Order: sequence, then structure tokens, then C-alpha cells
Amino acid sequence: MTDSALRELRPAGRERLIVVEDDPVTRTMLVGYFSENNFDVVGAGSCAECRQALRARTDLVFLDVQLPDGDGFELAKEIQATSNAGIIFVTRRDTDVDRILGLEIAGDHYVTKPINLRDLLARARSVLRRRSIDRKAARNHNSIAFGDWIIDLTRRELLGSDGKPAALTRAEFDLLAALVGADGRPLSRDYLIEVVSNRQAEVDIRTVDALVARLRRKLVGSGTPVIATVTGVGYKLALPEARHDKLKDFRLLVIDSHPLLPANADIRGAIETLAGRLTGAGASVARESPLFPDFREATRLYMRMLMSFLGAFFPPDVLAGARAGAAQLSPEDKSLAAERLRGMTSTHQAWVFDEGARARLRAQWRQLFRTFDAVICPIMPTPAYPHDHSPEQEKRRINIDGKDHVYPDQLAWPGIATLTGLPATAVPLGLSKDGLPVGVQIIGPFLEDRTPLKLAELIEREFGGFTPPKMFDD
Repeated sequence: MTDSALRELRPAGRERLIVVEDDPVTRTMLVGYFSENNFDVVGAGSCAECRQALRARTDLVFLDVQLPDGDGFELAKEIQATSNAGIIFVTRRDTDVDRILGLEIAGDHYVTKPINLRDLLARARSVLRRRSIDRKAARNHNSIAFGDWIIDLTRRELLGSDGKPAALTRAEFDLLAALVGADGRPLSRDYLIEVVSNRQAEVDIRTVDALVARLRRKLVGSGTPVIATVTGVGYKLALPEARHDKLKDFRLLVIDSHPLLPANADIRGAIETLAGRLTGAGASVARESPLFPDFREATRLYMRMLMSFLGAFFPPDVLAGARAGAAQLSPEDKSLAAERLRGMTSTHQAWVFDEGARARLRAQWRQLFRTFDAVICPIMPTPAYPHDHSPEQEKRRINIDGKDHVYPDQLAWPGIATLTGLPATAVPLGLSKDGLPVGVQIIGPFLEDRTPLKLAELIEREFGGFTPPKMFDD
């Protein structure tokens, strides 16, 4: 039976597999076996046929390395660049160099011939399960709010504040997505040419400029420009102006406590004084809100994700010790130290689930900032504290109002903004009873950096700025 005949027999809704194999006997065997096991299979005998097949949605590719019109490793790079499909190399080339090269380039697995069909089926299902988890997480977190708009990178939609989609061409969407993903950093015209060309059409600077002009006309929103020109460079997403320019117009949520790590009396007292002054200046000040994300779970998530990143750079002996320690943790142990250890040794699946949790947290913050303009809270639980250079951070302690707490737990406060990428700045509030500087952080909505900066400026102007501690100039 030919490949085209097999395609006619396939029911809809199955995982789509491309078998790239120049040997017709092996190709027919794989197409037939995986069709019988509920895959939607397309056979390809060359690089050219594979590229043709990739024009439709593809979930998985079996890829031979030696092909008549090209190298399988190079083709794998193309597949990775243009598709989200998993890749399993299926080949006679069985040297360690080839195996390592294949896995480092793009391969999820590297299988050598002769083929054990049941083993290959198990590997294929494993790859698809993992990629299904990735797609679910992507659906959770690939929506980004900016100004009056929300861009959904998974569905490739741009929604206005009324929930209605804006009509964008593929090139317009790709260019806007690149600018939004740069978080306000400028992108050169040359880079944007690469973004919108997608190796398919002739694109030059004039094309990019025309696309930007069309986007500006479509993204009128509140009247504030969405895309700004950076002279001599290119374009960037324009940060919106501050929401207000007078203290009395700000809606503020003021937080001074954390269920896992309290702030000390100096910090709490300074925040209490600030809250009273802000109320006196006419600002709307709330001290709690049901919209505020769960502090406990957000902090545990931050510790895991922080250490999952840092742990990637730890030497093997440190990671081995961490794995041994994590294996002894009780599931009921929800201490921040336990979460850091779990983060250091987290699997890809655990990281994907955590990324989904972070996406949900971002959505909660978006909801909160529809009611409030900024959140004011401690930067750290204490003013300046004695340095401790002992090598094991988990054994260090920080004293808060006479009680010792685990030293790295202090990161709970800066992690509030860091975890979800929210803009934050600090403003001084005076001195502690011991003469040390006290300040708070002001957290604003995503990509609205000018709002917390303006609020900090107004607070400093209204209530006084930095007070140098004793011996500051010594």
C-alpha cells in the first residue's frame, strides 16, 4: 500500500507522525505498524518530502540520518526551528559521536537499527506525553497583557479590552509578538526582518516600517502609542505613561506582613506611618484584599523556580548531595528550605507544572491591578543586617524581632515581584531606631514601569527623601 493510500484511510484526530526513511521496506513497515497503533502517519523518503509533509501540523518525526538529498542532523535543525514536533532519530549510525550529536542538536531519543517496534512505540508515546504537558503549560502562560491589549501567543490572537480579537496578518502578529516578548527592550530592524521573513519571502527595512505603521493604526487603544521608534536602532514596545500624576488619584494596596517570614518592627512601623500619610494625602489605601495572590504558595513556587535555575550550574557533587537530600524529604514538608531543595533537583515535568502555576499567578496579578495601581510592601524583612559569610547558607540565621529565621528565607519579599516579572522600585522612608535606612518596594502592573516610578517620585517629594545614616560619609 502506498503512503498516499494510507493517508486516505486515516481517521481524523490522531497524533500526526512523519516517518523520514529512504529505505522503502523499512518505511512501509513503520508506516503500517504505527498506523495500526492509532497514529496518523505520513511517509517521506527524502528531506524534500519531509519539508513538504511539515506544511501540515506535525506531532512527531522519525528521522533517518543518511538521506539521499541531505543530512538528517541538518534537517533536524530545520524541524526544530519551524515546528514543535518531537524528533526521534531512527538510523543505522550507531557511534557515540553520532548519538551524542543527535541528542544535542534536537533529538528526544536516538534509536539504532535493527528496530524493536514495541520499544519505539513506547518511546514515541513518552515523547508525546511530555510534549502534551508542554503544550498545556503554554496554553496557561502564553497570554501577555500590555496597555489595553492581551496577546495570546498560543492561539495567535490579539484581544482588546472588550475581549474582541483584532485582525492581524501573520507578519503583523509575528512582529508584535517579538516586541512584546522583548519586555520593552528595543529590537533592531535587521532582527525584525528575520522575525517576519520566516525564510519565505523577500523582506527589507521598508517592509518592517510598513508593518509597524499598520500595527500603529490598528492598536489605537487609549490613544497612547503602542510601538515607539528608537532612532538609529529600530522599534520597541512603548511603555504606557504612569496611571496618575497626583498622589490623591492612586489606588494602593499596602502589605506589611508575610505568613512565612514577618517583617520586623522597624519595617512595619515605617509602612504604617507611610500608609497614614498616603491616606492623609487623599490616596485610596487598602490594607488587605482577596485579590492578593496566596503569599505562601507564591513564595514556595519562587524558591523552587529560583533554585531550579541556579541548580543547573552547580557542580555534580553538589547536585548529588541535593538529590540525596531531596529523596529524604517528606511530602508534607512545605518549608522554604525543602522547596529550594526540590527546585535544585526538579525534573522537566515538575518545572513545566511550576511554569503553569506561575502563569496562573500572573493572571491573578493582572486581575489585582484592575482594582489597584500599585502594591507597597517590604523590600526585605529587616534593615541592614550583619554579614554572615559561613559557607552553608541554609545554616545561616537572620534575627527578626528576637527570633531566628533561616537566612535564605529573606528572598520571600523580593520574590513577590521577581517571580512574575513585575516592575518594582524602592523608596526610602527614613531611619530605624538603630539609625539604619528603611525603605519599601513599590510594585506595579506588568510593563507599566512608569507607574511605580511616578508613585515613588511623588512619595519622596511629598514626605521627604533619603536620610543619610550616621557615618554615611565616613
